[in-house]
Parts: sequence; C-alpha cells; structure tokens
Amino acid sequence: MFSNKDVKEKVYFENDHYLVIADYKWDQMSVDQMYLLMIFKDCTLRSIRNLNGSHVGLLKNARENIYVLCDQLGVHREHLCLYFHYRPSYFRLHIHIVNIRKSIARLGSFSRHVLLDDVIRDLEMDPRYFEYNCYYVTQCDC
Repeated sequence: MFSNKDVKEKVYFENDHYLVIADYKWDQMSVDQMYLLMIFKDCTLRSIRNLNGSHVGLLKNARENIYVLCDQLGVHREHLCLYFHYRPSYFRLHIHIVNIRKSIARLGSFSRHVLLDDVIRDLEMDPRYFEYNCYYVTQCDC
C-alpha cells in the first residue's frame, strides 16, 4: 500500500483504494490535453491479469470517482477514454484517464489498450476471465 506521501506529483483524488495523479504527458494547464493516471494502492494488483470478479465493485466505484473528478475539472464523460495497458509499462495496476475531445491521436497505438468498461463487462460475464484470456501484444511504431 502507498499513499500520496509516496508520490511527488499533485494528487487530484485519493481514497483507501487508489489515487489520481497527472501523467507526465499533461502540462496540467489545459484540460483539453488532460491525461491522468489512477493508481491502485493494493500492490497485489499488478495488471489486469490479477483482476477477478471480486474486483468489479472496486472498478465500478473507480469509474464513478473518475467521472466526478473529471466533471469538477470541466471534462465531460463522453470525452473520456478510460483504459488499462496490457502489457503495462510498470506493474502496478493503473487506469489511464484521457480527454480525447480534441485529439484521439494522443492515445498512440491501440494495440495495448483494454478499456475499463470492457474489463468490467468481461469480469461480470466470467469472474475468472483474465486468468486465461489470451492477449496478443505487438510492437507497433505506427
């Protein structure tokens, strides 16, 4: 477990389960360029592979807290892209929170993106979905 004492960045939101900080890609000036990360505090959650049906409530709560925070920042939920990377660049479960209103190109290659809504849906259909689901990871410079 960690808290905002463990990070040097501005913490936009925190509770017992996660905290939200700005990604280095965002200058924190223009909400049109907003790019946040929600980092989960449970160190056993390293990637979506560690998620199961017992985490659905946590993920839904995270999504609602993201919506509230982004509303406060002036970003409407229909302009948000909420996703995980698989494989992640670092192994602490985190959600990318990106304002795509101005440019979807800021998301880069979609080959690693797994949408939060898809993760919730998959776990609701099968609580053990990420134990056996195959992901094909490509390296793309496109």
